[in-house]
Amino acid sequence: MSAKSSTDNATQPAETIRIPKDDAFHILQTKRRRAVIRYILARDDRDKFRMRDMVEEIAAWEYDTTIAELTSQERQRVYIALYQNHLPKLDEHDIVEYNRARGFVRPLPPIALFAPYVEEGLDVGVDLTHDSEAGQDSSRVESLFGRLFG
Repeated sequence: MSAKSSTDNATQPAETIRIPKDDAFHILQTKRRRAVIRYILARDDRDKFRMRDMVEEIAAWEYDTTIAELTSQERQRVYIALYQNHLPKLDEHDIVEYNRARGFVRPLPPIALFAPYVEEGLDVGVDLTHDSEAGQDSSRVESLFGRLFG
């Protein structure tokens, strides 16, 4: 857990939580961190997740296969990266609470701010700078950035 108390953000409504732009860009920089956020947001009815389950599903997405067909090496690559790097980074920024010893991840309210940025369509090269419908797309993008950085 980071030095900041997770209860600071946990008690605030999501719309009042702010994340510095550089931190948000750093969090979204890697495909695996986006996959962790996407995995958690897709299961928003749960308050904590087993890291092992998360690793298997993210590895299956990453290697474009099923969980049953994953090799131990594929699982291990994702596990090590999440364990040593990505989950601690998300914990440091109070996006999740990561209990390394028990292997559990608990989402914190700021994770909701990343929902618009981890949709699958954004990972496949959608051009957010081109406005094809006279301002409609750009105002939507401005609104999304406003919620995150406002």
